Amino acid sequence: MYQQPDHLSVITDLSRIIADSSDPEATLHQIAQLIASTYGLDVCSIYVLTPDRQHLVLKATVGLHPESVGSVAMTAHEGLTGLTLEQGRPMLIFNPAQHPRFKLFEQTGEEVFKTFLGIPLVYHQQCLGVLVLQTEKLGELSEEDIPIFAAIGSQISSIAAYSGLLQALDKEKAEIQKLKDQTENALHYSDGAEQRRSLLRGQSVLSGYARGKAHILASGIGFESVEPIQNCHPNVELARFENALQTTVLQTSQLIEEMADLSQEDRSILTIHKQLAEDTTFRRKVAERISMGDRAEYALKQVVMEYVHIFSNVDDPYLQDRGQDIVDVGENVLRNLLGISPHGTQALTQDTIVIASDLSATELVALRQMHLKGIVLARGGKTSHTVILAKSFELPIVIQVEDIFDAVREGEDLILDGWSGLIFREPNKEIEREYNRLLQEHQVQAEHLRSLIPLPAVTRDTSRIELGANIGLLSDLEIVHRYRADHIGLYRTEFPFVIRKRLPTEEEQTELYTRMLKQARGLPVCFRTLDVGGDKFLSALDYPAEDNPFLGWRSIRVSLELEEMFRQQIRAVLRAAEHGPAQLMFPMIVSMHELEVALSIVEEERRRIGADCELPVGIMLEVPGTAKILPSLLPLIDFVSIGTNDLIQYTLAVDRNNPKVASLYTPFHPAVLSIIADAAEMCRKAQTSLSVCGEAAADPACAYLFLGLGIRKLSMNPSSIPRAKAMIRNADTSEAARAADFALGLNDSEAIRSWAQEQVGT
Repeated sequence: MYQQPDHLSVITDLSRIIADSSDPEATLHQIAQLIASTYGLDVCSIYVLTPDRQHLVLKATVGLHPESVGSVAMTAHEGLTGLTLEQGRPMLIFNPAQHPRFKLFEQTGEEVFKTFLGIPLVYHQQCLGVLVLQTEKLGELSEEDIPIFAAIGSQISSIAAYSGLLQALDKEKAEIQKLKDQTENALHYSDGAEQRRSLLRGQSVLSGYARGKAHILASGIGFESVEPIQNCHPNVELARFENALQTTVLQTSQLIEEMADLSQEDRSILTIHKQLAEDTTFRRKVAERISMGDRAEYALKQVVMEYVHIFSNVDDPYLQDRGQDIVDVGENVLRNLLGISPHGTQALTQDTIVIASDLSATELVALRQMHLKGIVLARGGKTSHTVILAKSFELPIVIQVEDIFDAVREGEDLILDGWSGLIFREPNKEIEREYNRLLQEHQVQAEHLRSLIPLPAVTRDTSRIELGANIGLLSDLEIVHRYRADHIGLYRTEFPFVIRKRLPTEEEQTELYTRMLKQARGLPVCFRTLDVGGDKFLSALDYPAEDNPFLGWRSIRVSLELEEMFRQQIRAVLRAAEHGPAQLMFPMIVSMHELEVALSIVEEERRRIGADCELPVGIMLEVPGTAKILPSLLPLIDFVSIGTNDLIQYTLAVDRNNPKVASLYTPFHPAVLSIIADAAEMCRKAQTSLSVCGEAAADPACAYLFLGLGIRKLSMNPSSIPRAKAMIRNADTSEAARAADFALGLNDSEAIRSWAQEQVGT
């Protein structure tokens, strides 16, 4: 019979059991016994969600047949337990056997119970399982009992999370879980501290495998850390300086060659750096200070600061820029003195996995070379522009590996599993064998995807889907053509602005955009106007740091305020559009006024230069507020592109680059899907072209729902196109429509994600 105990003592007893936990499943059984006996319940059961989030498994019970533990499993959408998981809230049901969602497992004997109370086990916003309470008498549990059992459920969820039953990362294939299990076993008998260093975990953002030697890049190495140390061996210090200087010259020369796909102006910046490193006066000044007893690092600092002081006190902007160039060159020499190579300037002579705290997009461009096989970052966000660029380079990347610098040493052998986010340090033979086997299987799967490249993206019911590519560099066109994208859905024009210390001229932009259109070989190219701010800054502009840069001066707001710069870019696009099919797209439009001003500038510049080329103009839908006024905007534009990366961020109030809230960032949130569904319906009624652009478009499960919403244009990183095509060619749009309609009726992100993945078989 149900009884009312001292709830505080129950919570205390639960805390003690959890604190003493060594065997997770035994602990769950102890918890079930405590709850059942303390409250006089006929049944207390704990169901746990499997790592693939597809099934609920009975892990502990008091009151049901003992043999049902481990053998009773249901899909995440079955039975009253699955209903509790879907709803994400307590479910109190009387006469449960009469409920349409009731499912009887004969081995449990639970058809006799008259009251059912399901409590979701939620830990860090993730529903990990369900606590089920049952009684034989009707009404022994009531709404008044829910708060205390919800509190108990929050306690249980923590042991479920820590148990290891649910800590496995989501994987796209069951084989990846097997790899994790086998490698954990292989490391089981090693020393505890060594074991922790040998297997590192991060967040996967790009699938694939990589193996190579660790190469650690240091960030933030500058002259502020150099102290005035004297030397006793001037000849040794002079030799160190000469060697570091020569290395810097060679590194800069190599970088000039690697950045050949950028404009001549960009390469000239590096040429200036090379000339400064070769300057005889600069060399002589440092050598003199070394001969006077300064250590090489401090002598270098003194000379660099002397130049900076001289240049900062002149009015000529050109000479002021040369002062910053001296600092850049000096810091490169300093890193070489310290044995730390500047980002991307060292030629990699063997397969390498680069490790860094974080990387900017331009640093990643400089790093790109044949032997770069993968990247591990201590920080980073899933949709940061560095990660997006890494995807276009087809580099496996794992982020948010906080202990990477404590564990890994320069030159150590690493295996990077981009499917699960695991990094293996100095892998043993067993891990090597498993890695090689999985790599072979991955290559077979990759070959299958490659076989789809020449085939059209057509569903089983013959609906044609246009697959576009998102790119940021001229050299990305190689991979665009390799994967046969239908168009360039997004060309990020900001990279030439971000990488230089002054704004590119109209002529330089026209040259670059013209080359882009010509090398696109007839594919339409959508030029997104300057999209800076947030996590992308212009070194050419002097503006204060903002407390909330993603909510501040960015995107179209910058362009409309810096009107002459905006007009130059518009003229450059108009001039280039004479050489191929082009489109123009404004980012982050949030008002009718912004759109009208931007459009008027386009028309004014068209008349000024006498351009008569066709140039469709559209907007990116990235802010929920824009969706509300979309019907008013549609008559003025030719197309809409939904930028899912920012739309998710602004809808859910989640910084997409902040690991603290990374679990909250999801395209499967009901609000996000609802906004996209509404936009699709508005564009359909207005007969305005609509595409979805961003990381969500590259997720087959998410893209399947987009098909169901009637969207027929998707744009993504080029390397994701074959995988998207595989889903499309296996899909039926009427089935996708029913799936999307069902998903829109769910109110939980995980339930929607699980449902969508089930439909596409991932």
